[in-house]
Amino acid sequence: SHYRTYVGTENILKNKDIFLPTEFLHGLYDGGIGAGLDDYWKLLQSKPQAAGGFLWAFIDEGLVRDDRARAIDINGNFYPDGIVGPYRQKEGSFYTIRDIWSPIQLAKRSYYESQFPDAFNGVVSLQNHYSFIDTRQCHFDWKLINFAAPNTLQTEGSIVVQGRAPSPAIAPSATGKLRLNLPTRWREADALSLSVTDPSGHEVITWTWPIKRAADFQNRIVRSTTSPALAGKATPSTAATEDAQTITMTAGMTSVIISKSTGRIAEVRRGGTLLGLSNGPALAVADTPKSGGEVSISHTQEGESHLVQAKISGSLAFVQYRLHPSGWLQVIYKYNLSGPQPYLGVSFDLPEKNITGVKWLGMGPYRVWKNRVRGGSMGVWSKGYNDTATGADTWQYPEFKGYHARTYWAQLQTINGPITVVTPDENLFLRLYTPRNGPNAQGAASVFPAGDISFLDGIAPIGNKFHPAGETGPQSAPNNARGDYEHTLFFYFGEMSTALQ
Repeated sequence: SHYRTYVGTENILKNKDIFLPTEFLHGLYDGGIGAGLDDYWKLLQSKPQAAGGFLWAFIDEGLVRDDRARAIDINGNFYPDGIVGPYRQKEGSFYTIRDIWSPIQLAKRSYYESQFPDAFNGVVSLQNHYSFIDTRQCHFDWKLINFAAPNTLQTEGSIVVQGRAPSPAIAPSATGKLRLNLPTRWREADALSLSVTDPSGHEVITWTWPIKRAADFQNRIVRSTTSPALAGKATPSTAATEDAQTITMTAGMTSVIISKSTGRIAEVRRGGTLLGLSNGPALAVADTPKSGGEVSISHTQEGESHLVQAKISGSLAFVQYRLHPSGWLQVIYKYNLSGPQPYLGVSFDLPEKNITGVKWLGMGPYRVWKNRVRGGSMGVWSKGYNDTATGADTWQYPEFKGYHARTYWAQLQTINGPITVVTPDENLFLRLYTPRNGPNAQGAASVFPAGDISFLDGIAPIGNKFHPAGETGPQSAPNNARGDYEHTLFFYFGEMSTALQ
């Protein structure tokens, strides 16, 4: 059987015949293979007559052409089907497959994705998917980690303490419990990491689960006024001016200009230098303001900070800007959407020509799709700007552009200085620009919001060479918007050291 849709696979598994698809989820560029695999594999595992399957393919097959200045020729869309590039460069689906096909799995994966560390007692339930190896033959090593801060050059976290847990006796195909014996004060660390090593010494899988939540990092990073180091000195103040078109808030070297006609950021400057962030927050999906598009805007001084509030007659109904004396800009926005949506959230403009890189705390280092979230690891990551079209050209990985999962903070590096964004909210996706597709992408293409930088509650899936995303399982369905959404973002413009002094 070749390349059946998810529903087609469901139907054939209603029969009693042994089913083994000789090829499925045909890769093309960044589509297929890992995208949709979680749904397909859960379906296959749920049926005793399912015997496994083959993914196509392992490698992007390219030839170095001397007649094209040694460019790699992948013959249009015929050969970029793999999970690694022509020089074995790992692509995002490589790590997704490694996660989903790991022979050691979490028995309660959803708990670690949404509830950990609530009620965690140091016991991890595991499933042994090996056919012949008992987990007594494996090693289980844990680490308590503190993540690097945005105002440092490093990305690697520091190890607070580490240890090796006694290997439990879990027979092949059985479920059992691993006891980590963590120290009493383990919750003071930022994250818990657990690595599994097989009998031959190869790492099977590593999971990293944040102990601290997004709000903890926001409280640690964001200063509304000044740090204790400046106690007793003059407190910086905020001020505002208004004309017919805009309201301008200032705090020290930072100026934020809000458009009175749209309620969006029109311009941000630091020391007179234009930072480039503008035209947001704007609803990611198309939205026509109701009743002629009225915007009601007001501003006032509240203590040491200045407040601008915009009420908008559309789905994005409310935006509040609060500029603190420290220069941190707090943005609260509320929107309402219902029913199926390609993506959910808000966007800003930030010229692509200005961007040089990004450093962030979240799942990484590769981008994700709605149907390919697994495979990343929680940590602080950094990558320079690139315009890679996966499997088609440049082969610079990880790709810079795309959706990034569970972002707690991000520092966007631009030619005019960094822009740091922090959120206290869980499970926001950071979208960085719109990636290019390779030639004739067929189903292996996706959709992105207007604008350049987005903060999203839901993102789009990607299809494969022969099927659009909607035919590859439940995770590939549109986002089901549930009504009201409210989020908070904190922006700092300039070097973070000045925000923490």
